[in-house]
Amino acid sequence: MKIAIIGGGIAGLTQAIFLKKNGHEVMVFERMKVASTRGHAFLMSGEGLAVLRVLEKDTEYHLRTNKINSFTHCTPDETESVTVSLDDWYCLKRKDLRDFLCSFLHSAELKYDHEFSHFEYGPDGKAVAVNFLNGQQCFADMFIGADGGNSSIRQELFGETDYTPVEVKEIVGFVDDPSNTKLDEFIKVQSKDKGLSLGLIPLNDKQSVWYMQYDVKFENGINLESPEEKKEFCRNLMADFPDFVGDIIEKNDFADSYIWKTRDFDSLSSYHKDNIVLIGDAAHLTLPFTSAGNTLAILDALTLADKLNTHSKIDSAFRSYYFARREEIKSYIERGRLIKRDFLFPMNSDNNDRIIPLISREERRLNSLEPISILYFTDPICSSCLLFHSVLLKFELEYGEYFDISKHMGGLLKDWSSRKGREIESPDEAAVLWSNLGDTYGFPITGSVWIDDPLDSSNPPSIAIKAAQFQDPDKALLFSHRLKHLLFIHNINISRWEVIRNTAIDVGLDDQQLHADMKNRGIKAFNEDLELANQLDIHNFPTLVFRQNGKKTLTIKGSRSYQDLVNILKFYIPSIERRFISITPEELFERNPIATVGEFGFVMNMSRERSREELEKLRDKGKIKHIKTKSWDYWELISKQ
Repeated sequence: MKIAIIGGGIAGLTQAIFLKKNGHEVMVFERMKVASTRGHAFLMSGEGLAVLRVLEKDTEYHLRTNKINSFTHCTPDETESVTVSLDDWYCLKRKDLRDFLCSFLHSAELKYDHEFSHFEYGPDGKAVAVNFLNGQQCFADMFIGADGGNSSIRQELFGETDYTPVEVKEIVGFVDDPSNTKLDEFIKVQSKDKGLSLGLIPLNDKQSVWYMQYDVKFENGINLESPEEKKEFCRNLMADFPDFVGDIIEKNDFADSYIWKTRDFDSLSSYHKDNIVLIGDAAHLTLPFTSAGNTLAILDALTLADKLNTHSKIDSAFRSYYFARREEIKSYIERGRLIKRDFLFPMNSDNNDRIIPLISREERRLNSLEPISILYFTDPICSSCLLFHSVLLKFELEYGEYFDISKHMGGLLKDWSSRKGREIESPDEAAVLWSNLGDTYGFPITGSVWIDDPLDSSNPPSIAIKAAQFQDPDKALLFSHRLKHLLFIHNINISRWEVIRNTAIDVGLDDQQLHADMKNRGIKAFNEDLELANQLDIHNFPTLVFRQNGKKTLTIKGSRSYQDLVNILKFYIPSIERRFISITPEELFERNPIATVGEFGFVMNMSRERSREELEKLRDKGKIKHIKTKSWDYWELISKQ
C-alpha cells in the first residue's frame, strides 16, 4: 500500500519507519524548507524509549539519553520541598531523536518544503491525492496527518478546533554546567502564590535543559521579541528565586530560546475519516505539564502500524487504533489540566498534595483500557457464515471501536472422506442444505455447484485468502468476498487455481506472488489457524471467541442475532455506545457483494423505501445490478472484469 504522511516531526517519522518495516511504500512530507532545529530537549517515558531501543538494533546510530530517577518540587524560599522517585523517565535532545529517526529513511522518502494545501477526493468520497502549497501533488492509497497541534488536516476533516485558551506560556533553553544540579534529578521551583515556575532537567554531565512557565497575565503588553527583552523578562519574574535560577538566566543564550503557547483541546470522537487518519499532536494535543507529547506520538505510530497489519480493512484498523489509544490520551489530557489548575492557583494547594507531572508505569497500566478481542472462525464454503456476514458487519461498524477482531480459517472440508459421520457427508447432502437455506432465508443460494462441479476441499481457497493477506489486507478481504460471491451465487468451483487466479487479478492482487505464497507462507498461516481452532475445540462455523485480558472467555457457536452480539459486548463493557454507520452504500457492496433490500436496510439502518432508493441510485451509476426472478429478488455488485 502506498501511504503519504504529512508532517516530518517525531510522529510522522516514527510512523514511516513502522509502516516501511511492514512492507508499505511510504512518503513523508514536511512543511519546513530544511530539517528543523527547533526544540531543545524533553522527557520521555520508558515505554516510548523501549520502542526506540528496538529500532536502534537496525541502525548504527546510538540514541543518547539520560535517566532521571527523581523529581523534586520546591518553593522559591526552599521552605517546602517534596522529592519522589521516578520509575522510568529519560531526557534526550530533540535533534538527536530526529537524526536517529531520519537514519531509517532514504532521502527520496522524506520531502521538505511541502506545506499541506488540501486533499483531492474521488467519487466515493475518499482522498486520492494530497496537494501542497508548492504546487506538488502525491497520489496514495492512505494518508496520515502528523502535522502537529495546529493541524490543517484535522481542520479539513473535522472543522475548526475548539482549543482551550492560552493561559500559560513557556520559555525554554539550554544551560551549560548549571550549579545545584544532580545528574539524575528533575527540579521544579514553583511560586507559592502565583503561576510561575522554573524546571531544570539534566541532559548529561555538562548540559541541562531548563524552562520557565508563567501565567500569561505577567506579559501585560510587554514586547518579548528580542533576546534582551526575553532575558530581562525572566530576570524580573524570577528575582526572588534561588541563586542557581539567576545563574541559569545569565548563562542562557536567549537568541536560541522560544516562547511556546500551551493549549490543548478535548478528545476527538474519532481520529479518522475514510482513508485519512491523524496521529500525534494532530490527533490529540496535551498540555506540556505531563511531558507526554513525544511518548504518545511514538505509541500512536506503533499502535496504528500494528492495527493496519492485523486488520483487513482500513476503516476497521483506524477504529481499533482509536479505541486502543483513546483512554490513555484522555488520562493525559485530564492530568495536564489538573496540573495547570494547581500551577495557576498554587495558593489553593499544599505542596505535599501537588500532582506529580510524570505518570508512573503503574498509573499508565491502570489507566489503559484493554479492548475486547474476538476470534472469528469461518470458512469460504460455510453457508451459515454467509448468512451471518451482514450481522457481523453491522456489529463491526457500530461497535468496532470496542474490540479487535481477527478472522481465522476453520478447515471445514479437508476432503470428503473426513466428513464421515458428520451432518453433511457428501456433495449431494451439501446441495440439499444450501437449497433449503436459500428457500428459508430468501437468499439466492441454490447449491447446484455441488451437483455440477463439486469442490473436493475448501483448503485451496482458504490458503489463498491467507496468502492474499501478506500482499494487502484490504484487497485480501475483497478477494475473500469475491470468492464467496462466485461460489454461492454463481455456483463456480473456487478451489480451482484458474478461478482463484482470475479473482486475485480482479481485485488487484499479484497472481504470481499469490501462487508462490500459497505454497509456503499461505499454507503455514492456514495450518496455524487450524491448530488454534483445534486447541479451542472449534469444529463448527461460524464461531466467535470473546476475550478480555485473557479472562471471561466466552465462545459463541453458530449464527447469532445482532442484538445477541451487542448484549455479549455489554457483558464486558456495560457503558458501550453505538456509533453512526460511516460506510457508504457502495462500500457495503464491496464488503458484501449481494444484498436483498431488507439486508441492505438492516446494515445501513434505513427504511425499506429509502433502501430501494439508494440501491436504484447505485444501479443507475453502473455499480450494481438488480436480479429479479420467480424465486429471488436481490442486488449484486458488478464485477470489474
